[in-house]
Amino acid sequence: MKSKKRFISAAAALLATLAIVIVVGKDTDYEKTSYAMAAMTDIKLSGSGCEKTAEEINDRIVECENREISRNIASSDVSKINSEKSCAVSEKTAGYIRQLKDFSVSCNGAVDITIGELTRLWNIGGDDFRVPDAQAIEEALSGVGYENIAIEGNTVTIGDEQTLDLGCAGKGIACDEALGIIKSSGVKKAVVSVGGSVLLWSRNGKKEFTVGIRDPQKGASDYCMTVRTGNTFVSTSGTYERFSVDKNGKEYHHIISTETGYPVENDVLSVTVFCENGLLSDSLSSACLILGYEQSEDLLNRYDACAVFVFKDNTVMTSSGFSYELNVKDDRYILK
Repeated sequence: MKSKKRFISAAAALLATLAIVIVVGKDTDYEKTSYAMAAMTDIKLSGSGCEKTAEEINDRIVECENREISRNIASSDVSKINSEKSCAVSEKTAGYIRQLKDFSVSCNGAVDITIGELTRLWNIGGDDFRVPDAQAIEEALSGVGYENIAIEGNTVTIGDEQTLDLGCAGKGIACDEALGIIKSSGVKKAVVSVGGSVLLWSRNGKKEFTVGIRDPQKGASDYCMTVRTGNTFVSTSGTYERFSVDKNGKEYHHIISTETGYPVENDVLSVTVFCENGLLSDSLSSACLILGYEQSEDLLNRYDACAVFVFKDNTVMTSSGFSYELNVKDDRYILK
């Protein structure tokens, strides 16, 4: 099994509120809001055939969850892998898993989709939350190891003690699927948000979107800075997204270290990543939150991505490849 258990539960925030706020113009012709992947989904489109396209996007997101990536829905490919330990899945599912295993190699395990037993054990955000005992945590840690995932064609095999959890990338995957539908439609401009992951796209490719990054110390509708950008995927990970409180009043956030088996503790409150791929933007935001600013630089550059880091001391830093216009709106935060 994996010896370098340094980092995180890649599980994305279930039951999370939106991690970012999108400020768009008044040219939205159709908007659809629904619930999928345990998060609010909002689709804003302008152009022709918007209502039909929005329905297609929503149906595809639900299908992606139910048939492919959910570990909680028995009919999904991921659930079947977890149950049977080796089985043939759809080409899409095998592709997602292959990409995420490759990403685990790139980030040295900062994201590891074999984290499922550990996230199940903690069940942070669930009704029956309790802090696990040390022995149970150690047993769950023993199953973490992306190296033990084998993919031959569309057949995926995992270790007997392993459980997959694609929560680190699920909402980003949903945004990727949305873009595929939008490009073949009459839509001219689109903003699709699934929890903390967002697709921003316009047919002219101009920088016509303003992204409001959520204030990690306030409510879901409060943002502390804005970024002007063009076509991109945006994902935010933060320690505020989902947490549980024990009987002594201590809060435990959802990002679990695969070194210790406990929620990670560092100086980062949130990371917002801008990238040309939804799966990667989602995965990168999780990895960068754990790796911290300095260790994230090479990883972001590898995927031609950039990020905004918000720290507990209220400082803000952008990665070296950041080229967008950033405006801090709250004087409590200091851009370094």
